[in-house]
Parts: sequence; structure tokens; C-alpha cells
Amino acid sequence: MTSFFEPRNATDYFKMLKHDDREGYVEVKNNNREDVDLAWKRRYFVLHEGILSRYKTKEKYLNKFASKDLLLSEVSSIRTKPELGPEYFEVEWKNMKVAFRTQNKESRNQWLFSFQCSL
Repeated sequence: MTSFFEPRNATDYFKMLKHDDREGYVEVKNNNREDVDLAWKRRYFVLHEGILSRYKTKEKYLNKFASKDLLLSEVSSIRTKPELGPEYFEVEWKNMKVAFRTQNKESRNQWLFSFQCSL
């Protein structure tokens, strides 16, 4: 079963609305092939104006190294999978599926809300 993030009340909604841009470390793995269990990799992500940029470290971001960019306008689905844990969510583009894992459920919800705001 999948579910989408919804703020619990109006206060949560307006508190999070200020944070449609987001950055920070998130663990990630490619979920394109179900038969291969790839390792989680810690990466630094920056979400700004509908573009999700990925860097190996925060230092690479600060030093303006090239990033791998993904357009949120091309996202076909975003979903949580409670059976995999409260900090897990998956984003699917038309040509790939990526699993994200945050430190906790609250952080996951903040990232999900920022994704939703950017779509």
C-alpha cells in the first residue's frame, strides 16, 4: 500500500510551506531493477525551483562542482512505502525509479512536501 504526505493541520501546512526549497544529506539508491539490491549511498541534495541536484558531498555543492540534476516536472509518481520504514520514499521518473531514505519520518515528510510544492 502506498500513501502520500498530507500535513496534519493548517499550522503544519503553513509552517512547511515556507520550506519549498530544501537541501541536505539523504541516502539514495537506484530502484530500477527489482532483482538487484544495490547499496544505499549518502548524497547531498539541493531542491530549488523544481530541480533536484545531487552532489557527493556538501563541500562539492559549496565549491560549485557539477551536479546531476533531475527535473521534478518529469516525475510520474512520489510515494511512501510504510512496509519499508517511516523514513523511506520513492520517486519515479519516466525512465528511472529512485529510493530515498532520510534520518526520520519528520525529515521524510519535509522532503515530500518540498517535492510536492515543486511539481
